[in-house]
Amino acid sequence: MAAATKKRSPAGKRKSRPARRFFLAALKVFLCLVVGAALGLLGRFGYQGVRHSPRFAVRTVTIRTGPRVKAEDVRKLSGIMEGKNIFSFSLVEAVHQIEFHPWVRRATITRKLPDRVEITVFERKPLALVALGSLYYADQEGEVFKRALPGEPLDFPVITGLSLDQVISDQPATARQVRKVEAVLDLAQGSRVLPLREISEVHLDPTYGVTLVTLSDGLRIRLGDEDFPERWRRLERVLAELAGDWGKVEIVDLNFKGQATVKLRSGYKVAMN
Repeated sequence: MAAATKKRSPAGKRKSRPARRFFLAALKVFLCLVVGAALGLLGRFGYQGVRHSPRFAVRTVTIRTGPRVKAEDVRKLSGIMEGKNIFSFSLVEAVHQIEFHPWVRRATITRKLPDRVEITVFERKPLALVALGSLYYADQEGEVFKRALPGEPLDFPVITGLSLDQVISDQPATARQVRKVEAVLDLAQGSRVLPLREISEVHLDPTYGVTLVTLSDGLRIRLGDEDFPERWRRLERVLAELAGDWGKVEIVDLNFKGQATVKLRSGYKVAMN
């Protein structure tokens, strides 16, 4: 008679399945850790190899800049020199150092592997000078960014009416005021009646707003704080009517809606529609 074979009970099979799944899961975790550690070591040794490989030594630094920022100054500020490893410097830190230059609005640096670096500098564009005891430059973003030094260009309208304390303590308010000036100067840029070159001063006043002072006659033009395009059209009509008699006029006031008030130097006022 054949010996009876002993069969595993269904309960035994059920007990072995969780153990098998646990073993497989643990094995997967172990393999992942081993592979991760191996890749980490390879990456570390690979990065160190790249950091010291002569193949990645900087051979060319190309600098694109404007007329006011010298390429050599940009090179020194960045700290990037030929011969250094292309991965040995921080792009963020190098850009930050370049942007310390007062004429630099923004800078970008790009690595061109294996051995080239490109630096691009975007210069500030002066809008006007600001009288704060000394003359300072204000750019088109409304920021007062540096003191004007001997030999630097001064052929810009001068903004008056701001204080040094205001500029330092409330930069957003200063920027808003300067942007008003920009809006007016943009209108003068395309004007045949009152071109930009004829504006010597832009005075900012809490009562009269923006007041222009002309270069040749010292005529004061009050434009207020709003609706500059409409007021500029009225101004051009008035100045065209005055023709060559600007020297007889002291003030043109456009703060009154729909009209312009002209004050002659003798003190006589006349309203012009």
